[in-house]
Amino acid sequence: MAVLIIVEGSQDAHAIEKLLNDRLPEPDRVCGWYREIDNQVKPFTARAAGGYGTLLKEMPSILAAHEGSIAFVVDADSDVDRRWTSLTDRISSLEDIERIPQAPDANGTVLEPVNPRRIGVWIWPNNRDIGDLETFAATMVPPADELWRHASSTVDALGERKRFIETHENKAKLYTWLAWQNPPGQQIGAAIRGHALNSDSPLAQSLKAWLHQLKDLDT
Repeated sequence: MAVLIIVEGSQDAHAIEKLLNDRLPEPDRVCGWYREIDNQVKPFTARAAGGYGTLLKEMPSILAAHEGSIAFVVDADSDVDRRWTSLTDRISSLEDIERIPQAPDANGTVLEPVNPRRIGVWIWPNNRDIGDLETFAATMVPPADELWRHASSTVDALGERKRFIETHENKAKLYTWLAWQNPPGQQIGAAIRGHALNSDSPLAQSLKAWLHQLKDLDT
């Protein structure tokens, strides 16, 4: 059975799909929650909940509808600890979990319910720092990329004229950089697909390894 990956928004789902399938052809079709390529169900499928509040609200039906392992991938935003507590409290109110760690694992957390399936938690960007999908994606920019340095310095130079909160500053830098790619203005998933963003970066590899760990435990 496929690992079901529940995320907040459609861009998160698209980015994760491209990370996991960056060397595969585009899927022929989507059937329910299962992504099919050449009539074979692939080991992962991503579904957008439509926001963090909706994710929490729909969690009972999500857990009831899917028998296999489930991965929840959410933004840290401005407080990693608060998001971790909020999410794991909701999970533990619905599932009989053996132990909830006090903090997320840096390599992605795997919770072990009393029943056989596992539940995974990843908090964008890296289970430690504040941020979101865009903060994660920025770590996939090639280190020597001149346009990234230019995009960063351009946003920094705005100064008081356009003051962003820290997580929005990361968004501004990433989307400025994406506006200068070819073609300009790509979404994060498309930039992964086109290899402008490096899907083999250390943090991307860590995310993929965590998801594959969930899949291996599910077999």
